[in-house]
Amino acid sequence: VRQRDADVEVLVCDPDGRRWRTAWRYTALSRESVTPLGFGKDPNRLYVRALHEGRQAVFEVDLADPALPRTLKLADAQRDMAGSLVVSKATGEPVGVSGAGTAGYWDADHLAWLRAIDQRLPERVNRIVGSSRDDARYLVRSSGNGVPAEYYLGDQRNNSLALLVQSHPDLPVGELGGKRSVQVAARDG
Repeated sequence: VRQRDADVEVLVCDPDGRRWRTAWRYTALSRESVTPLGFGKDPNRLYVRALHEGRQAVFEVDLADPALPRTLKLADAQRDMAGSLVVSKATGEPVGVSGAGTAGYWDADHLAWLRAIDQRLPERVNRIVGSSRDDARYLVRSSGNGVPAEYYLGDQRNNSLALLVQSHPDLPVGELGGKRSVQVAARDG
């Protein structure tokens, strides 16, 4: 990415490092902005964040095609897809994005893995924060309404999930204030 004042240019090259070219050119903070997130195992597959129906979404771009076609990977009508690219350690392929308090995934195996965790730890926000090279063993950060963060050690091979540590074990859980979601409409809609 090259920027001069408000003019932004995203440059790409062939996998061998030759034939640099401009993929996108736009004015900073414009609706045409494209933010590169990272590559898949195939160096011609670039993952980017760009607008889709008024929200930031994640696309896969085929750099081998001069038209730079985008394939929508992840979008949400209620929120922007923020964060960094999440890459599976087992496959080396991007599976979603995570960060800034939000996460989203498009990989079916990863989604099934997260759903299984959510079933074991219901009504909480559960995030995989680390895993072994084959994704078999993993660490989950779990917190919920009135429950401080807890860390669990999971193992996909034997389907186990065990409490490892509590962030604030001395807090009286039953007396902690809860959270509730509130939506406020801005003047511009």
